[in-house]
Amino acid sequence: MIFYLFLFLFPLNLAFAEQLKEGEEWTLTKFPNQWDDVCEVTPDSKKILFTGEMETSKIAHKILEKEKPESFYKRGFLFLSDVRKMPDLITRFVAIPKMRSYSYPICLIKEGEIANDIPREKGKLSLVYLRNGKIEKILFSNDPTKVVEFYNSP
Repeated sequence: MIFYLFLFLFPLNLAFAEQLKEGEEWTLTKFPNQWDDVCEVTPDSKKILFTGEMETSKIAHKILEKEKPESFYKRGFLFLSDVRKMPDLITRFVAIPKMRSYSYPICLIKEGEIANDIPREKGKLSLVYLRNGKIEKILFSNDPTKVVEFYNSP
C-alpha cells in the first residue's frame, strides 16, 4: 500500500519543484537549437528570454525576427523555448521546420523535467538577467516594449 502511495505522490513532488531564484546559479547549461546545434549557457551569457507557451512565443518572435543573429552573441542573449507540451509529431514535422526558417537560434527544451526549474508566470515571458552564471534578476512580462528593453539592455 505504501508503495502505491509513493507512486502517486512522487510525480506531485516533481510538479511542485522549486524554481530557480535570484542569487542562485543558473544550472541548466546545454540545449539543442532548431538546427540541432548546441546552445550553451556560459559565464558570458547575460540574458535569457524564456517562453513555455505559444502566445508568449509569438510576442518574442515578432521582436527577435528584426534582430541579426550576431547581435544575440554580442549581447550574451539566449532565447529558450519549452516545447515539451507540444505533441511529438507536431514538434518534428511542423514546429521545428518552421523554426528553422528563423534566422536566430532558438534553444529548445524538448524533454525531461529541467524546464520545471525555470521561473515562469502564466501568460508571460521570463526575462532572466545573469552575471557570471548566477541569476541577478528575474522579470515577467507580456509587454513587447519591456521585452525590447530587456533585449537592448547591457
